[in-house]
Amino acid sequence: MNSIEWLEKSFNDPYKNRPFITKEEFEQAKLLHKQETIEAWEMGRFNIHAIGSGEEYYNETYKK
Repeated sequence: MNSIEWLEKSFNDPYKNRPFITKEEFEQAKLLHKQETIEAWEMGRFNIHAIGSGEEYYNETYKK
């Protein structure tokens, strides 16, 4: 399950019975997205000729 699917599942959980996500759920989804992005980068899915780590790519792309 990717970060968006996880967030959707959390939002639509019938046992929570609330029309929103919590700050903690949002932060967990952001962390999952970061991990997905780093793993994809390191597996070469973004640019096979790229230099640098997935962590560097994530920070340069999303930490602006």
